[in-house]
Amino acid sequence: MSAVSVEVHDGILFVLDPTNKGAVVPRYVEGQLVSATDTCVSVATQAAVDGPVHVELTSAQDDRSLRRVFRGAVLTPGSKLAVVTSQFERLLEAETTSQDVHLTILVDDPKIPGEVVFYIEPSKRLRK
Repeated sequence: MSAVSVEVHDGILFVLDPTNKGAVVPRYVEGQLVSATDTCVSVATQAAVDGPVHVELTSAQDDRSLRRVFRGAVLTPGSKLAVVTSQFERLLEAETTSQDVHLTILVDDPKIPGEVVFYIEPSKRLRK
């Protein structure tokens, strides 16, 4: 499991394969927490002025009472998955065992999350 607490200046995080030059960032939809394409998922967070956001990238099942806001697949042609800021600063990164990852995103608050967990489902485990 990888985790970091960070001030998210633009209040948005992305998860994608950072080696995929053809990744398509989803359009921002005001009032919508999550947007997705087949190569990238965005999730809104609390802004930096409200404090740091706890971010995790994990393949371990989470037993906390977080809310699922996304479940789907992300294409990872380079077998990598990263959580990045809008300035493309890599916060967390992992190698994957396939070129598509089944991903679930969990948050503590469905409107303004201060905690975001990117969970890679067991069928597409992280490489050890």
